[in-house]
Amino acid sequence: MSTRTVATLLPVPLTELHNPVSGRIDAGKVADFLGVSLPQVAAAVGASYTAVHKTPDASGLQQGLGPIKRSLALLSRVTRNRREARAWLNSPHPDLGEKTPLEVMLSGHADAVVTLIENAIAALPS
Repeated sequence: MSTRTVATLLPVPLTELHNPVSGRIDAGKVADFLGVSLPQVAAAVGASYTAVHKTPDASGLQQGLGPIKRSLALLSRVTRNRREARAWLNSPHPDLGEKTPLEVMLSGHADAVVTLIENAIAALPS
């Protein structure tokens, strides 16, 4: 099987959020995508800013960054561009208690945003 076929079968969404050397999700790149500061992302994943600043793609951060990246990957499937995705992320949502998806993600509950987007894609009621 050619590399091209494998890449087509196993696409990695939003590769720009990964460190090109380690392949892991990079907190700095996530912060840039979201338009927030690195300390905010560090707090969202329960890590110190110093540790995240020093090694933004540390293996210990991946569990916390995973749901954030998953929500962004899902969102990128249903929005036309980063501007539209950011607008959705910054709009209060009734299923999130009128908080914005970004607020929920930065409070450490990105899994709730993942569920919201997955349900919307599947056309399931909230």
